[in-house]
Amino acid sequence: DGEIPLTPADFDRAFTEQELREDLDFLARTLEEVHVDPYRHRSSEEFRRDLDRLLEGNEQPITRRTLYAELAPVVARLRDGHTNLELMLDEINYKVQQGERWFPLTVRIDGPKAWTTTAFGDAPVIGADTELVAINGIPAEDLITELTSCVSSESPLHRVETVESWFPFYLWQSYGFEDRFEVRLRDPGSGETITRTLDGIPYGAIRERQGERETGPTVGPFSFSMDTAKSTGLLRVDQFVEQDRFRGFLEQSFASLRESGIEHLIIDLRQNGGGSTDVSNELLRYLAAEPVRNFARFELK
Repeated sequence: DGEIPLTPADFDRAFTEQELREDLDFLARTLEEVHVDPYRHRSSEEFRRDLDRLLEGNEQPITRRTLYAELAPVVARLRDGHTNLELMLDEINYKVQQGERWFPLTVRIDGPKAWTTTAFGDAPVIGADTELVAINGIPAEDLITELTSCVSSESPLHRVETVESWFPFYLWQSYGFEDRFEVRLRDPGSGETITRTLDGIPYGAIRERQGERETGPTVGPFSFSMDTAKSTGLLRVDQFVEQDRFRGFLEQSFASLRESGIEHLIIDLRQNGGGSTDVSNELLRYLAAEPVRNFARFELK
């Protein structure tokens, strides 16, 4: 009854219809057995209908990757950030080890549009903040809709930030794009659309180039800065993790605020994906004069 390890031969194997039915039924049963309230935002009937549709009209073989592309949005529509299909790390790690070549641009998403932020490999001819119009014939707006629909979160901003952070992997998981990419771009000067074919780049090279392009110290999931002219401090917390480190970080940050006579503080949680309540309580100690109740009710199942 233990977990059966995957092998590369499993990655592209097509599921039989019976296997798909059994897996989807297992998913639904497990969700209902474990989750306290899985259908708070979407009814069980709607969820079951979504699962049934995955079995209808599929003329192409269903593999793990193609099933993920269809199933991840179904789970994400439950709108629970703690109930999700994670990145397919078995396949991704195997491809990284084999030197697979990934999409060579990092992107910034704003609404239905995307812009390049960093280029790797042969792509540095593309300047930062060039609008990305399409990849392999798929319009950017459709790409953004599809990729963000695979991320489980209560926050639309967090969905976007997750896709931005792991864009090459989400692009492969949803579309199977790898090795070479035809991109359409809009020149920021002339406004004209140009088409370029880009070679992918191994993930290790992307990581190396990211390190080369760092312009300041790595601050991890939180950082602090001050604008003394405006008497304003900015505290950014992207995750409530590493409690001891976070406690020390807050001590230093608030000491700097006091010593500098800063009057205003902005706390930026726009890209915060959550974490531990024990860690977030460290911040509340600086903000609340009276004890704060985190939960009105706590349910276990």
